Amino acid sequence: MSQLSLPHRILRFTNKLRVLGPRQAFRSVTALFTAPPAQRFPLANADPDLMLASGVSAIRDFARKQSRSNLKKEDSRKDLTSHFPHVYDHSDGRSMRYAFFPALERSKGLVVVFHGYLGFEIYPLRYSWKHFDLLIPYDNFGWKSLGSWFWGTGGENYVEQMTQALIQKTLQQRGQTRWFCVGASMGGFAALYHGIKHAADGVYAMTPIIDLKSKIDDYRKRNIQTSYTEVAAAEDARLQRVPDIYAEARAAQSLPPLFLIQNQYDRTNPFGSATLPLLQCYEDKKGWLGLRVQPAIGHQGHDGSYEEAQYFFEMIASKTPPRVVDFYNQDEGG
Repeated sequence: MSQLSLPHRILRFTNKLRVLGPRQAFRSVTALFTAPPAQRFPLANADPDLMLASGVSAIRDFARKQSRSNLKKEDSRKDLTSHFPHVYDHSDGRSMRYAFFPALERSKGLVVVFHGYLGFEIYPLRYSWKHFDLLIPYDNFGWKSLGSWFWGTGGENYVEQMTQALIQKTLQQRGQTRWFCVGASMGGFAALYHGIKHAADGVYAMTPIIDLKSKIDDYRKRNIQTSYTEVAAAEDARLQRVPDIYAEARAAQSLPPLFLIQNQYDRTNPFGSATLPLLQCYEDKKGWLGLRVQPAIGHQGHDGSYEEAQYFFEMIASKTPPRVVDFYNQDEGG
């Protein structure tokens, strides 16, 4: 605030008065002086180890620091039953473990939480949300049971079908029609894919893997078997039977409201080549899109949160926005 000129400060305050009203405007101005930097401007939320970092060595240093502060992964793997205590038996004979937490108060819808690689980040979600039911399916399919992107393996989308059947069963049992998706990394891919293809009411994705085909192709060229390559059938050289978010977005009649969190310099999920085509789909389809991009290096360290996802879904539930919004052909203004 101290770097703004007096006329600029006055202009900002008068705009707040006009839009927010006197009470909220004064609260907003007061918060600028009393809040810590991270609440005054978003850039302060970026991890300093990843901001303006020099390259791979900085990413590895950050990863080592994070691993020391995280829960022991071996302990988490031994405790899968407590993480996902319920079992869904699908009509094809397969089964899927999952967790479910009913809303503390009257539910405004179902939030499906798609976990990332190994599923460890769901540990903080061992509690109920106030206004939403939480469904957390566990994807222990794929290569070495490390996940199939909530889709399937060998070119067959049996995990997608099972996941959707579980979602629909839960919606029916809870008397709900509205549902939302949230996830990070691999879970971010699943949130986008399921949310777009199966018409969720809202999607919140944190540094999602978007272009699965390019990852599969890259690992195939290096003759490396991973959870990526296991998705495709060995004989499918052109990767025609693998999940494709861009194709689903182009085929959809309308797109769900999306809030997307990205890191600008993310080799796992390149912002330019992977994210921009999806943004173009949203512009072409006139879907509502919110985007926040940190000038950070690496796949980790994003500034998204499940609390923010809950806030985003609350807004959708209260406003019920149209799925087609046109910001580019307005009658007034530029």
